[in-house]
Amino acid sequence: MERKWYEMLDEETKKHFERLVLASYLHKHAFEKAERPAIAQLWIALAMLSKKNEELTKKINEITQQISRKKQAKKKASKTRAKKAKIKAKKK
Repeated sequence: MERKWYEMLDEETKKHFERLVLASYLHKHAFEKAERPAIAQLWIALAMLSKKNEELTKKINEITQQISRKKQAKKKASKTRAKKAKIKAKKK
């Protein structure tokens, strides 16, 4: 197999590539049965990346919602304190 293209990759990209190829071996039983195993392995790696991307997007959305709720609660608490301060000032 010609590997000239692989040698042209920067070291960081090579590391990511190698990790992804190794991780795809979890599904070796599936891609070995394909007509073109190397292509099937690439599709599996792509599916794994897609899954990871979806998981991270979901986590980011959850964290964003938590931050938004905290900001809203803080804003509401601030308004409540301001109202209480006005009422207290009027009583004086």
